[in-house]
Amino acid sequence: MTPPAFSRSHRASLQQRIRQLLGMPAPQNAEQNAPPSTGAHTAYSSPNTSLEPLILEALSYANSLDNGAHGRRRSGAGDNFWQFRPYHPGEPAFAIDWRQSARSPVENTFWVREREHDTPHSLAVWCDGSPSMQWASLNTLSTKNRRAQLCALTLAAAALKAGERIIPLASGHSNRSLAGHTALPQLAAALNDTTANASPPDLSGLPRGASALIISDFLWEQQDFKQWCKENAHFAGRLTLLCVLDPAERNLHERGRVRFEGLEGGTLTLPALESLAASYGDAMKAHLAALHEAATAINAQLIHHSTDQDPLPTLLDLHTALGGAR
Repeated sequence: MTPPAFSRSHRASLQQRIRQLLGMPAPQNAEQNAPPSTGAHTAYSSPNTSLEPLILEALSYANSLDNGAHGRRRSGAGDNFWQFRPYHPGEPAFAIDWRQSARSPVENTFWVREREHDTPHSLAVWCDGSPSMQWASLNTLSTKNRRAQLCALTLAAAALKAGERIIPLASGHSNRSLAGHTALPQLAAALNDTTANASPPDLSGLPRGASALIISDFLWEQQDFKQWCKENAHFAGRLTLLCVLDPAERNLHERGRVRFEGLEGGTLTLPALESLAASYGDAMKAHLAALHEAATAINAQLIHHSTDQDPLPTLLDLHTALGGAR
């Protein structure tokens, strides 16, 4: 399933805004863009250029998600009606909805019109920037990092549309929250800085009630993952983990003698690889089961995604996971 397309004028407007926020020059007309007569023309190049289509794709997917707020369905000072509830002794009389009370089928019961709490929440986002995330087994597949960024930006776009704030979990950002039309490009730039996203984040400094989305391949040593979970076990908000894997990592399909070179160091040569497929599958299942067990122990939800799959079902699962009350 492909994300819904923007209209041509809307897309052009978004592209212009994103280019400005990313520090990219506006497109020039044909005459201005013509190569100089005295030498070769050099095209503009920027490391942020690749972020523009990614942001547009994320905005397209965000349109497919329910635009409800994350965990804000609770009573409080707001403008939106939520529900009627019985009147409690000691509450002021002006809190009673007399019309609803008159229609009540329960004798001598007064009803209060309760409104929804509308204090903006924050969604903190981290994408693993380690070298193992910069890999795809086929040229036709997205790298794990690119798919992780797409998921993160889509959920962030939906949260921003719901009036929430975004917190990039990257070194140098000091858990500073972002809002407004500049938030999504700033988040994209922060997530694209792999050097700032090399280490798993500490959630202790997040504001009370914030939600956190942590995305990685989680090909960590199990003890390291358990330790990170233990260190963040007291996080008071909703914690959702997304495990992004390449299909070649889920199952071993190669045959014959294969030399493996690790993106983070180390080499391994194995003969008759097809004979190891069953053992590899069992080891991967055990690894993922251990991740689930550790995540469940701290009341976190772990969702799996493979880069050969349509991202929309996973995005819907993530939106649901982040949208419920903890």
